[in-house]
Order: sequence, then C-alpha cells, then structure tokens
Amino acid sequence: MKVKLPSILFFIFFLLPFVQPAAATPITWKIEGHVYVVDEPLTSNFSVGDTMTAFFTFDTETPDVEPWASYRGKYENAASVVATIGSYTASADQIYMTVLNDFPNDGRDELLVSSIDESNAIGADVGSYHFRGFNMSLKDNYGTMFSSIDLPETPPLPNVFDSESLHLLFGTPYIPNVTLGASVSMNDLNLSVVSTEPVPEPSTILLLSCGLVGLAWYGRKRKKA
Repeated sequence: MKVKLPSILFFIFFLLPFVQPAAATPITWKIEGHVYVVDEPLTSNFSVGDTMTAFFTFDTETPDVEPWASYRGKYENAASVVATIGSYTASADQIYMTVLNDFPNDGRDELLVSSIDESNAIGADVGSYHFRGFNMSLKDNYGTMFSSIDLPETPPLPNVFDSESLHLLFGTPYIPNVTLGASVSMNDLNLSVVSTEPVPEPSTILLLSCGLVGLAWYGRKRKKA
C-alpha cells in the first residue's frame, strides 16, 4: 500500500499538539566572591582581595546515584563552571554535586561541589602549577538550608549558610605519582540565578523538524502542479 506524503504530514501535525516536549532543565548560578587566601606558588597571578566571578551551570534532572541514602543526594557529572579572577579564566566540567539535608551526625545541611576528572579542567598554568579543578562547600550548621536532597534550583542566601569555601585547585608533579598542591580560596560568596532556560530534547526537535521539512516539500509540490 502506497502512503502519500500529505497523509503523513497530517498525521504528524495532528499529533504535535499532544506531544509533551520533554526538556532538560539547566540552571545557571552566578557566584561572586573575593580571594582571601593565596598559596605562595600562585601569588604571581592572584592577590588577596581580588574579585572572582563564576558561572555554575547544572541540570536539575541529573539522577541521584545513591537514592537509598535519605539524607544525601549524590549527583555525578551534573555541572560545569567557568570562573574568572582578574585576567585569569578557568573552567571545568564533569563536576559532581552532593546535597546533605539534616546529616545524621550533626543535623547540618551542606552543598558540596567538586570536579571529578582533572582532564576536564581547563586553565593556564601558573608557573609550574597546572589548573586541576574546582570545589565549593556551603554549610548550614542548623539544618535550615535545604528541605530535601533534591538539587536546588534557587541558591541559598549568604545569611543562611554558616560557612563557605570556594577553591581553584592547582598542582605540580613533585615526585613520581605524587602531586604538590596549591589553591586560591574565595569567601564572601554571593549566589544568584541568571538563567533557567529549558532545552528541548532531541526527539522533540526531530519531530518538529520533520514536520516543517515535509510541509515545505508539500508546498513546493503544489506550486509545480
């Protein structure tokens, strides 16, 4: 049986209103802070008091790899970051995030963020030290920062967390299989949401594209007739 293109087009466009466009939900936070500690090997590039601006993007639909832990959500390869201090810019991806809510030992809430793979950290060398990655911790000792272990869409305000730390990590080979580390540390962190745009899934894009291409082809055929 020969199926005519107009019938296919009708079928596609009839279904489009009923297709729910599944979408990932990336969130981008802007993080601003000031350098308060610089390890000596990095003082040629960084100084206490320098301003840092970072853009931290993560997908709120990243699955929890340890769903059995009721007080902890652990999310691998969830995020990426681009951080700038003065003229120095570094980035990292494949970052994992951990959300602690009412941790059993002390009742605290905490957001832990850290690079997973050094090979996905990009930044210029500082002397013999290579950029290795990024980590951040926001801790609320009273357990009021989070109400669940889900990835938070809205960042906690500075008056909520009791301690904070954000580090750019560097390292240089010391002896075989041993790396000597150094870091630049930031505090006075202020976090805000700058983007929450949904990204259509490939299946949704494909369906729309097929429909539009088919419609254009049908229109050209009618003009020739």
